[in-house]
Amino acid sequence: SVFGGGSASSAGINVSQEKALNYSPWWRGIQIVSDAIARTQVSPYRITAAEEDLEDEDDDAIKTLAKEHASYPLLKREPNFFQTAYQWKKLMVSHKLSNGNAYSYIIRDGMTPVQLVPLDPHSTTPVIVRQDGSYWPTIPSPGDSIWYVWWQQGKAPVWLPAEDVLHFRNLSAEGVWGYSVVQKAREALGLGIAQQTHASVFFSNGAKPGLVLTHPNKLTDETKNKLLESWQRRHAGPENQLSTAIID
Repeated sequence: SVFGGGSASSAGINVSQEKALNYSPWWRGIQIVSDAIARTQVSPYRITAAEEDLEDEDDDAIKTLAKEHASYPLLKREPNFFQTAYQWKKLMVSHKLSNGNAYSYIIRDGMTPVQLVPLDPHSTTPVIVRQDGSYWPTIPSPGDSIWYVWWQQGKAPVWLPAEDVLHFRNLSAEGVWGYSVVQKAREALGLGIAQQTHASVFFSNGAKPGLVLTHPNKLTDETKNKLLESWQRRHAGPENQLSTAIID
């Protein structure tokens, strides 16, 4: 799984979502895009058209801000009791960019939506339910229905109907499941993470002394081991570089 153990890249790095987020260029890109989109206004609109234009393109359709719609205050101010509209939009965009899919469960009072609660994309899966009751994560056929399975650790899965789930997906092969950008970009991310890791290891273990003192006689193994431990303790790490060392 690309979001569990990760997928191996040619650089030998298992690229998971968490590792990708620890790579500063990727993290910065997610931050910039999600911040920009979260600042935009998302509102419901009512589209009306003249009777004779209903079968034509909606170029002449009239779009009116539907402030009376139940979703308006959710999208404008507070989609749920623990997030602002900005925070919710930023999270949805971040999930979509990293995972390829972002989900929110629509909590209703009767038929009226009262909350939009984010679902963990790692624990949510869209499935196609066939008319005979079987289900497959494949291309739907006429008569099939889409459900979302929410997996809770240690509990039975919860089946959610499609009309109760907002699903924002990336580019998709079949229109049901969005591609993961982390998986598709794993080669570039793996190379970048490998370079970052190599540089970190190089600098953290850069035991390069500025001055070397030698001993005229041979040293015992015990003495060498003690010197080796002392060397690592005194010279490993960027704060200890260019200090004085003693070798035989």
